[in-house]
Amino acid sequence: MPNFVLLTPKHLMESSVENWVLAIQEPAILFTGIEAKKYIEANKKIFNVIFENIFYFENYLDSDLIDKEILSLGKNKIIHKIIALSEVDILRAARIREKLGIEGQHIESAMAFRDKYKMKQLAEKAGVLTPKYCKVNNTIDLMQFIDQNKYPVVIKPIAGRGSSSTFIVKNATELDKYLAQGIFSKFDCTTYLLVEEFIAGDIYHVDGHILNNELSFISASRYINNCLNFVYGASLGSITLSDSNSLNSRLIKNAKQILFDAFSAPRDTLFHIEFFVADNLDIYLCEAASRLGGGNINEQLSLAYGYDLKIKFIQSYFSENIACFSGKQKTVASRLLIPPRTRNILKKIPESCPFDFVKSYRQNGIINKLYYDITMSNQEIAHFLFTATTEDEALHNMKQLNNWFNHETEWESLDDEIRKITT
Repeated sequence: MPNFVLLTPKHLMESSVENWVLAIQEPAILFTGIEAKKYIEANKKIFNVIFENIFYFENYLDSDLIDKEILSLGKNKIIHKIIALSEVDILRAARIREKLGIEGQHIESAMAFRDKYKMKQLAEKAGVLTPKYCKVNNTIDLMQFIDQNKYPVVIKPIAGRGSSSTFIVKNATELDKYLAQGIFSKFDCTTYLLVEEFIAGDIYHVDGHILNNELSFISASRYINNCLNFVYGASLGSITLSDSNSLNSRLIKNAKQILFDAFSAPRDTLFHIEFFVADNLDIYLCEAASRLGGGNINEQLSLAYGYDLKIKFIQSYFSENIACFSGKQKTVASRLLIPPRTRNILKKIPESCPFDFVKSYRQNGIINKLYYDITMSNQEIAHFLFTATTEDEALHNMKQLNNWFNHETEWESLDDEIRKITT
């Protein structure tokens, strides 16, 4: 009985071929995006051994053909397990498991981690603080919430991902701008958005996995900026918290409360939970997901702990003998993602990085490409993984890297290019 593995091209290519050999220990069929084909073809001797078949899809992140293909294969094959790591695959995998009677996370559990309204309801019942929130699908409902709770507010899709179509409304002028864009009219009357109060403070993320109903690994990190700021053009980073940070144990306690009291997490699951820490140090749930954290969070944690969360979790599908992590944090690890400049053409990008504290630098920028809009928080043109001895040193290193990269990168604005052509 084969296992079906669903991997976005990014998750596939972020791990080495050697790690995939370690991870996939039984017959498996891979479903991924066409962007991964070149990487797989370059290592086809190994991938042809790991996977008995590979299916490629155009537009993997939005394609519904994947569901159809798996259901068709399920008519002739008995599928053992479906392994999914990404936000785009969690509900897909849950529906297919339920349809075909496959063990694993089913729809009710998956929806608790995807439907932000249901998520907040469950958290509240378990005693977890949440921002004030409301489900809205028209201007009247939105205005009523603002009248009761005042500005600023955050508006987001109930089942959105990657901060797409999420925005902060700070005042009546900004509200008019968004309403003029038809934030409700572009959807049908049954589509709801979530509006919630804005919590002033910092954002943190807690990541890990549960194996056989036991917490196997957990780690807390602080965002520097956040995913929404990234969509608006700011660099995004995070720093693993040291044990001496008083917030570390509080965040982990809140995460456990969400996983085991609020959501009844699946027996085996990855998790990525985001929290607001308000200026008065109260902790509020932002969002929770039963998936791998995006934006190279797994690589950051691997650097901090010497433990590959993604590979260990996949291995657990093939073996009951994966031990809980018993080690300690080795270093303060950080990541930095650099967004493209919108309405700009990339002219120069550094090929290498001169700083010794940087353990990995990867640039994805394409010279002479016009970068028009950033719609999601995974569209970086460069990312760094680096270490430090303290959180303060990590923040200093991050600022140094960000300044160096911006100084060494050259852009030409689209408006300047248009003026050249027209004058």
